[in-house]
Amino acid sequence: MKRIYLCLVALLTLVGAVAADEKDITQTYVLNASFEADAVANLAEVTNSADGRRGWTLANPTGWTVSGTAVTQLLVKADCYADNNFGQVTTVADGEAAYYLRQGWAEGTTKVAQTLKNLPAGKYKLTVDHRTGYANSATSSLTLSAGATAVTESFVQGSAGFFATAPWKTSEVVFSTASAGDVEIAVKANWLSGGSCVMMDNIRLYELPDDYVEPTLEELAKLRRVPDEEELKNAPGSEEEALRAALESAFGQIPAA
Repeated sequence: MKRIYLCLVALLTLVGAVAADEKDITQTYVLNASFEADAVANLAEVTNSADGRRGWTLANPTGWTVSGTAVTQLLVKADCYADNNFGQVTTVADGEAAYYLRQGWAEGTTKVAQTLKNLPAGKYKLTVDHRTGYANSATSSLTLSAGATAVTESFVQGSAGFFATAPWKTSEVVFSTASAGDVEIAVKANWLSGGSCVMMDNIRLYELPDDYVEPTLEELAKLRRVPDEEELKNAPGSEEEALRAALESAFGQIPAA
């Protein structure tokens, strides 16, 4: 049992070390980071006869500029419904609202962008929480960028009622600035024809130390969640066996004491 708890201590130490390297400076530099600034009372509500409210039309959220391919642009809340029969929004990542884009039968790119003013020289991490869905093999993709640095990932295959349980995912990009100045940050949807949508929320900016090094894939694997007390209690076998299994999935085999 002692070896198991030593591994648990190592896991928690790694989590703390990664978090300590980051300073959240979102409020200082990013406007309307969670799309809460626009009151729905001032927006046109969009409804659909099949399932009800889709959201509220919002061409350019406060602080952001939307450009590129014309798409459905909505502010959505948990009780709204997505297109393509993907179901109720159900959750947002932060606050009460998220921003939603949807493309039907066309290709192109839509960019939601903001310019960070007078960002000092240094190293930073930009993150965005998102949920995506595509239909009819329209495997669109999402790009998060800060200046010339970008990361892209594919949309998730959607299905009926998909968003009722689909988790929010987080994309991140680490970038550096050699001198103080303005930096454009953007979330881009790269559309393929056939029906795709994306919700974005909780855009965060972190300042990193100059010697910051991205955790390796092996280190990130060790950040897998350890079961809570209730899960341990209900797991097959003893609590020690359940905890051992969870930790071995992150650290590899733990020798017996």
